[in-house]
Amino acid sequence: MTGACHESVTAVPDAPAGPEIRRTRVQTRQIYTFSAAHCHHWFDDSASTVGSLQAYLHATSTHPRHDCVWVHSTTPCGDIASALLDTYDMAFALLACAWQIRAFGDERASERARVICQLLEDRLRADNGGWLEGNYPSEQRRQNPHMHLLEAFLALHQSDGSPRWLELAQRIIALLEDHFFDPVHGVLLEFFDSNWRPSHQGQVITAEPGHMAEWIYLLKQYSTAVGENLHPIAHHFYATVSRLGRDPHSGLLYNRVTATGRPIDGSKRLWPQAEWIKANLVMAEEGVPGAAELASEGAQQLFRRYMDGCTPGTYLDLIDADDKPVNTPCPASTLYHLTTAAVAWEEFPPQIANRRPAPAASLS
Repeated sequence: MTGACHESVTAVPDAPAGPEIRRTRVQTRQIYTFSAAHCHHWFDDSASTVGSLQAYLHATSTHPRHDCVWVHSTTPCGDIASALLDTYDMAFALLACAWQIRAFGDERASERARVICQLLEDRLRADNGGWLEGNYPSEQRRQNPHMHLLEAFLALHQSDGSPRWLELAQRIIALLEDHFFDPVHGVLLEFFDSNWRPSHQGQVITAEPGHMAEWIYLLKQYSTAVGENLHPIAHHFYATVSRLGRDPHSGLLYNRVTATGRPIDGSKRLWPQAEWIKANLVMAEEGVPGAAELASEGAQQLFRRYMDGCTPGTYLDLIDADDKPVNTPCPASTLYHLTTAAVAWEEFPPQIANRRPAPAASLS
């Protein structure tokens, strides 16, 4: 069915085909991307593209029991493949709404955000903090959907100024402080049981450098919104990624490492590199020496290693542990990460870095 974006495209010759099922979160990520492009005057036909994506979602993905809420996935023919309500999906639906409001003054997006948020609160809010994974049984809970809810709530606050969004954001910051951040190792914990106990339970603690970099940028947005200094946890994450999360030869971020710095997955996807650029832009603006140079170097690496030689408009998704390109489809969802990096570059251009000294990275 026309009007939707593909899940993936071929960046290099003879790459295998991508999946057939279309996840609605990929469509909402693209709505965010083209709405941001409209705000920044990057693409002339962004309004039409957003309209097509929105029409596709309305025609194929409206939940049968909840107006203004999308199902999890559809088939290429436009039939519902999964009607699950998923918190991670809702985070990106809210982010799309925020940027549609910002870019186009879309009142329908404002109403949709209100409905989605109410559903989260009524159906998926957990008694012991945060939100469930979705309206389905799950033995684990993740920080990742909460991180993206924080992103969406902050974007909605930027778009309409309602204090309600900041109240919701503050609840997620409390989860970071109480559960997600491991102060012993300075890492972001990813997985938990239903009572917020870390799921590693004596096993090796794993961390994702890309997510820690992503949190740095969101903590900067939060501090700006509430008029406070950058949260100390951002400085801990930056120190940890700098020390443990980067390949010493290429400077690229690993996919996953142990809390002691041993690569578990020594390959390097594109998206963590985009998040590392954002983290360095934030730290440069905070006055951290060398961060502006690392942001510029990261941007050069991203273009040189992940885009040069690809079909124009596409990118490599993965470089292996030996820094060799891997022939896979490039996910359309990654364009979201590239867009957030471009937005951050306009917010914190490297040439205005080092405007003030960095605060001490203390948790006191």
